[in-house]
Formats: sequence, C-alpha cells, structure tokens
Amino acid sequence: MASTDASPEGRAAVVCIGNVLMRDEGLGPLVARSLLETYDFPGTVDVLDAGTMGMSLLPDLQSHGFVVLVDAVDGTGQEPGTVFTYTPDEMAPNAIMHSLHDMRFTDVLAACRLMGIEPEAQCVGAQVLDMDPEDFSIGLTPPLEKAVPLVMATVVKILSDRGFTCITRRDGRPLQTIGL
Repeated sequence: MASTDASPEGRAAVVCIGNVLMRDEGLGPLVARSLLETYDFPGTVDVLDAGTMGMSLLPDLQSHGFVVLVDAVDGTGQEPGTVFTYTPDEMAPNAIMHSLHDMRFTDVLAACRLMGIEPEAQCVGAQVLDMDPEDFSIGLTPPLEKAVPLVMATVVKILSDRGFTCITRRDGRPLQTIGL
C-alpha cells in the first residue's frame, strides 16, 4: 500500500490529456472518467482530466512524486488501438507536433525541471485510427473504444506496481467528481 504521506514522494497522479471534440484525441478524458467510475483510489492518488494540458499542469506535477500520463498517440506504425507504455524520454523531443494539445508533455516536464520539480513519470497511450485536425466530432473510433479497458488496466497495474492500491467499485455508482 502506498504511503499516506502528504509529501509529493508519497503521492501519484493519473494525468489524462486530450480533446474530446477531436475523435480519438479524446482518449484521455474518457479514461479519466472511466477510471473514476470503475475504481476507488487511495487518498494519495489523484485522477485528473487535464484536457488539452498546458503550463497550468505545473502545480499538479509539483504536488505528486509519480505521474502516469494517459494520451492518444500517433505515428507508431502499429495497428489502431494498440496500447503502449513508454517514458517521457521516449517521446521525440523535436519540434514536430505529436498531438493536438497546446503543448507537449515533454515541454511541461522541461518547465518542471527548470523549477526544480522532477516527478517520476510513466506514459500510457493508444495508437489512434486517425488524427485529422479537421475532424471535429465527439466519440472514439471503434479501435480506440476497444482499447479503453486495456489502457485502464495498464494504469491500474502501473499504480499497483508502485504500491498504490486501486479497488474495483462493487456498487457500480460513479464517484461524485467536479469537472468530469
């Protein structure tokens, strides 16, 4: 079981990013909502729908020693719906846009380092079917919809491996959340 210590070292965040208005790019927010409806998390774990992210994420990173990032990915060469785990260092640190967010997670982590904040991070992503920046529609494509349970299970496994216990909800009632 994870420490109940309130210091960042004893805390974890599941940071789910994405834009629900752009098909598969909405994976992160859907996973955040599904995680909160399916699991009870210890008080040392926060599940965050970070939307399209940005520097406003810095306080959340500062208050957590471990972060699991959930996002849709593209350009892997794998079949749509394939689930990946990777580290932020494995993200290409170049100027090519890899998602439709205002900024890349690697940019936010670089800003953290400049501030002396270095949470440990693990990333979970699923290959999109199509990341058309002109496609403004809500809802995941079938391959990504099918990948959601595996993405969720991967997040829970990563947290469990770090000592954070996530309990499946038996009553089926969603948690009362703000902003989800």
